[in-house]
Amino acid sequence: MVHVNAKDLSLDPAESSENSERLNKVLATAGIASRRECDELIEAGRVEVDGEVVSELGFKVDPRSQEIRVDGDKIRIGKRLYYAFYKPDGVLCTNEDPDGRSRVIDWIPTTTRIYTVGRLDRSSEGLIVVTNDGTLAQRLTHPKFGVEKTYDVTVVGHPTWEDVKVLLDGVRLAEGWAKVKKLDIRKRSKDRTQLRIVLDEGKNREIRRLLARIGHKVVKLVRVGIGRLALGLLQPGEYRELTVAEIKGLENLAAKMDRGSRDKKPGRAAAGKRDRGTGMRSGPRSFQGRNDRFENDRPSRDRGGRPTSRPGARDSQGYGSGERRGRFAGATGQSRGESEMGDRRPRPEGRGMGERRPRPEGRDMGERRPRPEGRGMGERRPRPEGRDMGERRPRPEGRGMGERRPRPEGRDMGERRPRPEGRGTGERR
Repeated sequence: MVHVNAKDLSLDPAESSENSERLNKVLATAGIASRRECDELIEAGRVEVDGEVVSELGFKVDPRSQEIRVDGDKIRIGKRLYYAFYKPDGVLCTNEDPDGRSRVIDWIPTTTRIYTVGRLDRSSEGLIVVTNDGTLAQRLTHPKFGVEKTYDVTVVGHPTWEDVKVLLDGVRLAEGWAKVKKLDIRKRSKDRTQLRIVLDEGKNREIRRLLARIGHKVVKLVRVGIGRLALGLLQPGEYRELTVAEIKGLENLAAKMDRGSRDKKPGRAAAGKRDRGTGMRSGPRSFQGRNDRFENDRPSRDRGGRPTSRPGARDSQGYGSGERRGRFAGATGQSRGESEMGDRRPRPEGRGMGERRPRPEGRDMGERRPRPEGRGMGERRPRPEGRDMGERRPRPEGRGMGERRPRPEGRDMGERRPRPEGRGTGERR
């Protein structure tokens, strides 16, 4: 029996056709073994292509036109299988578990070797695609294709819009920067909040780790969508075959995202915008570091996440909204440009260097300000009479939806309110 390399056969890896695939992948798809075990079969010289033994890893073949044998037996390539499965809590996405725990592939009766596309951790549940199509699986999971996955997440507590902004901007994990692409607060209860989160990347337990960074534990995590494929009416443990249209939709989505990643020009989009289709807040396309927060084209926001000034506006001293001040002005009112680099605001009279402001009379160190009379621990201020939960304050008479309060007479757009008489630039009240 003759052993050959890739260059000795008519189909070279560098000159393969559209239908060519790696030999180990073809063998795994046919149910021979896992890809790693198929590599061992190839290295051992037990695989033949068109009557000649191939011992080189990475060799490509066209299963439609070439005959492939393992230990002398011809392999048969079965049809492609595609399933949507609702993974219950406690079920594993791996194909091999030495402890014999329940796996996703155990719930789908077939003799063909299938595997999950991507993973959900053991305590998560929801939509997962199961197939034997390695090309589609790779396209749906590789970060460069940026296929969006949508999750409904229930957390303990009530995240604020400042927390949302942190997740949209990005958080440093052990593997590098991680961020959500879109996030919306869907529902609040007494001590829980339901979020809708969209990711276009897939790090290990990414959502749980991101939310832990802002102090909110995940109680329940359900994946409800992959691209345009939705969980629909499936119940935990149920599965169905994908339709031809759904399969084509996933293939076209991955191809479209691949073209977009190659054609995209460098740059970054403004953060905090809402997606017109879903109404969800989306973050910047790329995060280049913490200093990006101070770009002039990003409006500053109040505690509710609403812009406090229009993008690009500049004050009377030439500073844009959100722009970092490099120098402090002195109490004498001198301009920022005239103050020395590193000059701090003047120290209050009678306070030494490094000394904090005096503690209010009668309050011990570490003691918080007294709670308002009649309000329990963790209790919010009483709701105004006649206003239901979640209802906003009434709109001022004569002001339309989305319309801002009228500009004071004599003040131009973007101009700040005049500084009180006798107070210097940068001086606090």
